[in-house]
Amino acid sequence: MKGNRVSLSLRAALWLAAAGVFALPPAFAQQSQAPPVTGEDDGPTVTFGSTTVLPSGLKGAVYILREDSLSFLPDFDKLKPAGYIYTNRLNIPTRQFSEGFPGISGQAEWFAIDYRGRFWVKNPGRYKFSLTSDDGARLYIDGKLLLDDDGVHAATTVTGAVDLAPRMHTIRVSYFQGPKYELALVLSVAAPNDKWRIFDMSRYVPDPGELTEAETKRLAGEERDDLLRQQLQSASTPEEKEAVRMLFEGERKRDFEFRTAAFAFRNDASGSQYAMAFELPASSLKDSVDPATKEHKLSFYVFAAVKDSTGRIVEKFRLDTPYKIPDAQFAAMRNTSFTFTRPFHLAPGDYTLESVVFDREAKSSSVAVIPIERAGATELPGLSVPVLIQRVQPVKGQPDEKDPFVLDGKRLTPSLATSMSADAKPQVYFVVYPDQSNPAAPAMKITFLIDGKKVAEQSAPLPAPNAAGAIPMTISAAAAPGQCELRITASQGAKSVTRSLAYSVASRTGAP
Repeated sequence: MKGNRVSLSLRAALWLAAAGVFALPPAFAQQSQAPPVTGEDDGPTVTFGSTTVLPSGLKGAVYILREDSLSFLPDFDKLKPAGYIYTNRLNIPTRQFSEGFPGISGQAEWFAIDYRGRFWVKNPGRYKFSLTSDDGARLYIDGKLLLDDDGVHAATTVTGAVDLAPRMHTIRVSYFQGPKYELALVLSVAAPNDKWRIFDMSRYVPDPGELTEAETKRLAGEERDDLLRQQLQSASTPEEKEAVRMLFEGERKRDFEFRTAAFAFRNDASGSQYAMAFELPASSLKDSVDPATKEHKLSFYVFAAVKDSTGRIVEKFRLDTPYKIPDAQFAAMRNTSFTFTRPFHLAPGDYTLESVVFDREAKSSSVAVIPIERAGATELPGLSVPVLIQRVQPVKGQPDEKDPFVLDGKRLTPSLATSMSADAKPQVYFVVYPDQSNPAAPAMKITFLIDGKKVAEQSAPLPAPNAAGAIPMTISAAAAPGQCELRITASQGAKSVTRSLAYSVASRTGAP
């Protein structure tokens, strides 16, 4: 079917050109067979990308198109991405495709991907590019259209050339797939005095010291502006747009207090399991009262973004929550906090958790930016971050198996406040990940310190791991006036790992 449509499309284009309606630019008219590509590392990539962030690679925004909605590339500015993927190369020869994308499985037709990136040219001269696609695709260099292979068609190839100076350049490859199942997308390059190769972004990065300080600042600004534009495009509410703008422009307002954290749990070869948490004291929020019902209204919006080392957002959390509290309950509620958690997974790397909370009643906002603990090594035994727990409740509905704060059908709500009253009875939650290939039995040691001095220590064997190979534990921690520290050590044979939790306990009234 695609081949028939191509023939009709080409005939129509040639007829229109002959009639003087339009003229095809030379690069667009050079349809030919794909150039021979050589090199040991130039094998097919097969996939369009993965969720693993590649700072110097191509970032592809994935769009789902309405079935049979178009025969040409869409206007991406009018669409919202369904997700993002990353790759260094586009080397997908003609093949059957049915698997879809990470988080969008099974999307084998009517989708589009808009890849963008920057590449460094060391050797100036004329660079030849070749683009093979099924269906439509376009190549832009430095914002200018170089190759156009748009339309619904079987795999075709277009070639063109451009002179490139020794500096950083931008690249954009826009692609769409119409009806299933065959597709193709291959981008090749022949540098000056070189053979044809698959265009690989990892070959086009500057050596240390090649970028001047001015160029680095300029590129950082351009990158920030480009990322901001993309995120504003995908924002779904005015509050999200404003939160994104504040985070990308470095605004750090603090009109009221709230706490946030990112807790690291299991490590594996692909990265780490985390849970982000937000704790908003009710006393930080302004209320409005309904004169008729005497109800107190609290309304706030939370936006959180996990950013990688390049400033790209790789995870989002949004929460829009209005509360109405009867007058009789409002005074007691003022002494509580609103706490929310969300599990997520990160590939190895450096990240920050950046959050904005809007208090609608007060028309105010606060921002928090914290580093996320780097995804650790995969050595076992492993130990999660110890977390203070403020309450345990039954899970409503179907529990999320990936949520580390769900345990035996109950939800553990973390406490981000580390200052406690004199009568506090702290509960601590942590997870041990034993090495199941090690025959030695895992054990733990708990050490309690006050003001830096060890006052108690206890060791005990650990129970058997659950079906997921983990040993979740909740323990009652000691509480005594002063600066308290709980050290937890998980050991198995000769290997051990230790993590600490610090908190303070107030003195009793009247105590010396």
